[in-house]
Amino acid sequence: VEEGTAAGLSLGGTTFAGKTGTAEIDIEADIAQPWFIAFAPVEDPQIAVAATIQSCTGCFGGDTAGPIATAVMQDLLGQ
Repeated sequence: VEEGTAAGLSLGGTTFAGKTGTAEIDIEADIAQPWFIAFAPVEDPQIAVAATIQSCTGCFGGDTAGPIATAVMQDLLGQ
């Protein structure tokens, strides 16, 4: 991931691609359902991971679900 809302996420030397998203549940209360889906390595995909948070306040996919998916990918890749 080189740009976008997940640009701060890293798998060390392993390249990965991902997409963040945030579904609004209650706009007035700022409650959302953030998610992040990714696969790695980009050159020869071996794993795919999706993470979602059912409901949280002031959350976005890249800063809440992204780190969870990244941690799972690191574990699966033995990092």
